[in-house]
Amino acid sequence: MIIYYITMSSIKPVGEVKLFAGILFRDKEYIDIIRDKLSSAFGPIDLTSPVWPWVHSSYYEKEMGTDLKRVFFFFERPIQPDQLPDIKIMTNEFEASFMATAKDGANSRGTKGDENQIKDSRGQGFKGSSELDLAASISAFYLHLTPRPLESLNPDFQRAFSGENLLRPVNIDPGYITLAKVVLASTKDYSHRVYIGKGIYAEVTLSYENKTFRPFSYTYPDYRSDEYIALFNMARG
Repeated sequence: MIIYYITMSSIKPVGEVKLFAGILFRDKEYIDIIRDKLSSAFGPIDLTSPVWPWVHSSYYEKEMGTDLKRVFFFFERPIQPDQLPDIKIMTNEFEASFMATAKDGANSRGTKGDENQIKDSRGQGFKGSSELDLAASISAFYLHLTPRPLESLNPDFQRAFSGENLLRPVNIDPGYITLAKVVLASTKDYSHRVYIGKGIYAEVTLSYENKTFRPFSYTYPDYRSDEYIALFNMARG
């Protein structure tokens, strides 16, 4: 007779992960503002991708126009994986606020002197610890948005914010990278995504195998590209 011994696995602490954000934009004047705002919220950026032309899809053209570009920022400070829903909510609200500030012009509640001093309730920057008062960080982040006068935008954006089609100046897609995978956050459910709370889903879009990241059948076309995979290999270290 064969006797099998079955032992229950123990729950282990979850390791920290590396946060990144993929930025899709048209007007290059926005990118420095976005970089400053994100680094204020999430800490120093230790890796920035080249700015690549967006040639993979026409999905965003109705909202954002043509001649789109993509850049990635990777953040030095690690986060806990369960912070991804809050971060996705934050970046979504940032996109909406960015649209509003471009439209509203001079109706600013921010102040130049402290716009980059985003703190949590203990006076700390966003460090990705489980003790972080994320709500305080989010509140501070939006109180310090700096609106852009309509006349400062290029003519295409002036037309968009003046009436017919309210274009989306930026699209911000956060995610994280581990030694084993690249994970993206989404507000949309699908067969290959799992719910992680607060209306947010997670997708493992790349897995690490045989010394490189590899896509799945459902992976977005841009994340399947040699340039993106080389970038994430570099970020993994």
